[in-house]
Amino acid sequence: ILKLNIDDSLKNYIESQTEFYNIPHEVFNKKLEEIIENLNIKFKLFKEHRERITPFKFIYENSYYELNEEMISYIVYAQSNFDSKVYDELKIKHYSSILDSKTKYLKEYIAKNINIYIENVILKIETNVDELEETIILLLNNQDIDDSLKEKIVQKENTKVSKINSIENKNLWKILFKENKIESSWNNVSEYYNYAESLDKQLIEYLNIE
Repeated sequence: ILKLNIDDSLKNYIESQTEFYNIPHEVFNKKLEEIIENLNIKFKLFKEHRERITPFKFIYENSYYELNEEMISYIVYAQSNFDSKVYDELKIKHYSSILDSKTKYLKEYIAKNINIYIENVILKIETNVDELEETIILLLNNQDIDDSLKEKIVQKENTKVSKINSIENKNLWKILFKENKIESSWNNVSEYYNYAESLDKQLIEYLNIE
């Protein structure tokens, strides 16, 4: 069968599928899993079926899918006993919802490809502006994430950070003050002033807003 993959034609065909209907038995399913593995298939979307044999579990647990909004959201939905309410949560706090879900393999996959996930999902969902504060802090303190993406997260999200010193990278403090994404407190102002060693433009503008 692999010899049929001329110019990735078989690979592209399989990747375009969202379901495989009428898989006759477990042996056929195992063969399909072997093909997925050998061709390193990355599904854009693949769905589980509760009444049929499918390779969904294999695809999910071995990361044979793209990190895009539709696929990730479907996985959270499927792993949440097909509770459609999770879609509403994912629209406004996508990563927070994932972290709160029972999706061990998805979390591991995202952690290994965090920059791709942020670019392809977090920043692309227009309504995803209410990530939890703990999630924002987690992302901003993640050394694997590019600083340019962290700045975009700060600009996009409505969430404010309560304590400036919870953000380890002090280079991000300026953008947090500039975008008014820090809770108003004299402690935060003092911490930033001590860091900047002056009453700089960001701090002045922040104080004027507050």
